[in-house]
Amino acid sequence: MKGNSKHHKRGARPVSIAVVVMLVGGAAYSFHWMQHRTCTQLNIRGMSQADSASIARLAMPTDLTMEAAIVADRVRRHPWVRWSTATCYPSSVLHVRIEERAPVLLVVDETGRGTHFIDPAGFMMPVTARSTFDVPILRNLSEPYHPVKPLEHPAVRSLAQDLAQVDAGTERLLSEFILTPKGLKLYTAPAPAGAPVEVWLGHQGFASRLQWFRSFWDQHVAAHPTQTFHMIDLRFEGQIVTREGST
Repeated sequence: MKGNSKHHKRGARPVSIAVVVMLVGGAAYSFHWMQHRTCTQLNIRGMSQADSASIARLAMPTDLTMEAAIVADRVRRHPWVRWSTATCYPSSVLHVRIEERAPVLLVVDETGRGTHFIDPAGFMMPVTARSTFDVPILRNLSEPYHPVKPLEHPAVRSLAQDLAQVDAGTERLLSEFILTPKGLKLYTAPAPAGAPVEVWLGHQGFASRLQWFRSFWDQHVAAHPTQTFHMIDLRFEGQIVTREGST
């Protein structure tokens, strides 16, 4: 009896494997079908800054039918969209989920008007009526706005990437950056003595220089509220140069 029982179990294993293969194959086919069938209605989720009408124009081709994979690719061309996915359900409703870009800088023109944002990857996003991001401003950027290409300016690309890594306490101290021939200049939020401080950061290595800046601020500026710092120069490796006075 034991021998027959063992023989029966061995014979059942191929059947179980076949069932699993059929289930996996069916799921794969269903996923492929859901991705490539066409839908006629649109449901978009995840928008905050992106305008729904502009997203719909990208998603909806002229024949009014939509295929999920194609729509997801089209929607990614919107300047505010970092990532998107789309699924067409049997109800003929295409559900599109988007994730928007997170700004780290606001570019302003010579009049002080905000023109566009920059995200950590260097992509540029237009200012919208709902834009209320508390990020530092950037002046003197001559490179024009482009809706789908990241900017090329190496110092600004490096700064944008490094700003995404700074802690909230450091971020609150950063008011505006200015591009100059001598390197990047920062103006801080008002110091305890009452005025913003001019900080020179150079052309590269902004992550480490912002760390030096925060340490110096905590140990010398915030710790001595009656001391006035007019300038902090971080362009020299291993050395901090300051210009200061007393209130």
